[in-house]
Amino acid sequence: MTKDKEWDHKENLYIEPCACNYNCGQYILFMKGDRTHFRNAPENEFISTASLSVGDMFDLHENLSEKLDIECQRMDLEELLDKNDLPAE
Repeated sequence: MTKDKEWDHKENLYIEPCACNYNCGQYILFMKGDRTHFRNAPENEFISTASLSVGDMFDLHENLSEKLDIECQRMDLEELLDKNDLPAE
């Protein structure tokens, strides 16, 4: 994880409107093959992985926010514990 402003947040996955989004309202989640559970997926090619409605994206956002909050708390705690490590005797 990085806080670098130059970080490519679409390096491994991205979401784009479906070609017929004006009719279906769906978005497509694309992931690099090595990030999927698909057998024999090309490792460095983006694979259409899921169709998402706007509601699905809100659900995904909430799920991600929850998990990221937990991960941030865990990292903060680990950092605090590392700072407070007592030297070995």
